[in-house]
Amino acid sequence: MKHLRDDYNRIQDPNRKIGDDEPVFLLRGQDKAFPAMLLGYIGYQRAVGNEALAKFIEDQMPAVHQWRASHHCKQADIPPGTKPGLANEKPGVKTS
Repeated sequence: MKHLRDDYNRIQDPNRKIGDDEPVFLLRGQDKAFPAMLLGYIGYQRAVGNEALAKFIEDQMPAVHQWRASHHCKQADIPPGTKPGLANEKPGVKTS
C-alpha cells in the first residue's frame, strides 16, 4: 500500500487486501472539506447506480457531523519536506 504522505505509513493493511503498489488516499474527519467530499462521492455512486454504497455512506453522515461538532477541524495540509509523488515509492517501480 502506497501512501502519499510518509507520516501515514503507520496505517497498514495487515490482511494484505491492498496491493503493495496500490496508491491509497486517506480522508480524515478533521478536514474541513470532509463532508463535501463524502457528499460528492455519494453523488457519484448514485450516478453510476451503486445506491447501496451511496446509502451506506449517507447513513454515516450523522456520526460525521456529531464527531466534528466536538473536535477541531482544519484545512488539509502537507507536512514540510513532503515531495510530490508517492511517499514510499520503490526504486524501479513505475507508478504512472
